Amino acid sequence: MGKHSNIILTDEDGVVLDAAKHISFDKSSVRQVLPGVRFTVPPGGKRNPLEEDRAGFEAVLYATPGEKIQTLIFRAYNGLSPIMSSEICERAEVSPDTRPEEMSGERAAQLYEAFRACIEDITLRKYVNLIYLDASGKPKDFGSLLITQYADYDTASFDSPSEMTEVFCRERDAAYRMSQKTADLRKLTQQNIERCARKAEMYLRTLDEIKDRDSDRVKGELLTASIYSAKKGMTSLIVQNFYEEGNPDMTIPLDPNLTPAENAQAYFKKYNKAKRSYAALQDQTRRNNEDLTYLAGVQNAVENASDESDIADIRDELAETGFIKKRASSGKQKTKKSKPMKFISSDGFDIYVGKNNKQNDELTLRFAASDDIWLHTKEIPGSHVIIKSRGADVSDAALREAALLAAYYSKARQSSQVPVDYTLKKNVKKPNGAKPGMVIYVSNKTIYITPEEELVRRVKQSYI
Repeated sequence: MGKHSNIILTDEDGVVLDAAKHISFDKSSVRQVLPGVRFTVPPGGKRNPLEEDRAGFEAVLYATPGEKIQTLIFRAYNGLSPIMSSEICERAEVSPDTRPEEMSGERAAQLYEAFRACIEDITLRKYVNLIYLDASGKPKDFGSLLITQYADYDTASFDSPSEMTEVFCRERDAAYRMSQKTADLRKLTQQNIERCARKAEMYLRTLDEIKDRDSDRVKGELLTASIYSAKKGMTSLIVQNFYEEGNPDMTIPLDPNLTPAENAQAYFKKYNKAKRSYAALQDQTRRNNEDLTYLAGVQNAVENASDESDIADIRDELAETGFIKKRASSGKQKTKKSKPMKFISSDGFDIYVGKNNKQNDELTLRFAASDDIWLHTKEIPGSHVIIKSRGADVSDAALREAALLAAYYSKARQSSQVPVDYTLKKNVKKPNGAKPGMVIYVSNKTIYITPEEELVRRVKQSYI
């Protein structure tokens, strides 16, 4: 209904008792909605789909050349949403982007038949009341008519459209509130990632500036070897460079205000300073890269968060790693412990997926047995995935489905042919002092997989 939505209460005679939005004469000269005013139906302009015939439908299609068929249908008829207009096109096997001038009479007839079938479902009250769920079990769309475009989606069925609508809106509202609650975390991680990226650029510039540090050492040594050939006040000295084949001549710039020995010491001092800077930069670069990898993992965890406990885990983790200040205890009841996702492979193996680094550590270091299979995207931030083997040989099907989940719940969700490493859990270790979720592993193999949402939906999810 868009911006004109309203809730209006009337008495048995159709007189308005009250409304969520009052519409006075200064807002609309056509229709007022005020207590004491008789209720009138909003002015139309759109066609009634229940009364449409083929001639009228085709007139709508060909009235506006250049416009998409899907847009023409939902703009012309009351009660038809964009998704139902797309559904009519889908059932008629006509692309929603087709223009009227591109469409034959046969195609127009197919569209009308699909339109008429949808309207017939309404007149016969053939309602299905389904919520369509994405791969993570979150509501994607809903409708009282069957939406064949979502044939591969899991669904939740309801006895009434009111119940369906209430559940859908409640779940979508919860997702919106989750987005609001994680907004500061998303901003914080992005700011820290950008800060680390700037530091990385600075380190590279400095490393480039000192890349010729060995030449200062060579100049100092060659000057020392030819110390008696130099005099104070000279601006340069030509010496033989015995560090290069053929002993070519080399010109060494000198500070005329320094003695030859002081000039040599100046070169050694410059070299030693650059040498120390290089060693420090190597360590700083390593730690900065670890922070970048870690923060990308946190960013992924924020996207996977589904409830308050997940958010609390991420906040605690960021406080422990020093990226945010620890919050003072409020004395309130603690948030319940968050839990990883559990899936069941097509042949019955339990698969667990961590949603954040705390869960990743819990799954890998404490929950998994030594002969369970551990999976993680190769050099890509993402979830730790565990296949519980329970002493049996893990099937290829379970392995591929677990790899699919590892790729889907990673930063590479939108990529193709994502590399996923897997190995026995006993080959996975956590280095001393490593950040949450960071491990090292050996004896791994790699599987390449494209994380298609449709395939993920087929892996049965079981809540724990």
